[in-house]
Amino acid sequence: MRIGPPAASVEAVSALACVLVVAARPGPAAVAGCWIAVCGIALVAVDAAVHRLPGPLIAATTAGSGLALVPTAWVDPAGVARAVAAAAAAAGTLLLVRAATRGGLGGGDCTLAPALGATAGRDGWPALLLAGLVGAVLGALHALVVAARTGRVRGVEVPFGPALVVGVLAVVTAVGPPG
Repeated sequence: MRIGPPAASVEAVSALACVLVVAARPGPAAVAGCWIAVCGIALVAVDAAVHRLPGPLIAATTAGSGLALVPTAWVDPAGVARAVAAAAAAAGTLLLVRAATRGGLGGGDCTLAPALGATAGRDGWPALLLAGLVGAVLGALHALVVAARTGRVRGVEVPFGPALVVGVLAVVTAVGPPG
């Protein structure tokens, strides 16, 4: 039995996401946005299928997000410092949520947070906050749909990684300044 999306759909969605990012944000921002699109869409597919975010792919996403800041360093050194601080803030926030919900948020989501935080935070603190808000709202809506479909409120498990990735991609594509 096949698990996951149809063949080549992850690649097609990743390519489309990169086209949208580059069209909206040419320049250094496109590098980070496309990296999150490529890795993030793969993470979304895995998390949606098996409720897991694989460590090696998270590591690649994080490393690539860090390397994607190199072109930014030439044009906006403060943006790099802000991205690093945003990565720490995103990770810290999700770790606090994980502790407060007694594991209601997965460890993979917390591990992915620095990559997503750096990418959104590069554009400023409002972008990071908006990406987090969009991700939280999408995750809550997903949980409500699953709860309504199953007829249960307690014990409903939904992957949160897809909401986080979509939130960051939406903000990076639609909200950030050019370049």
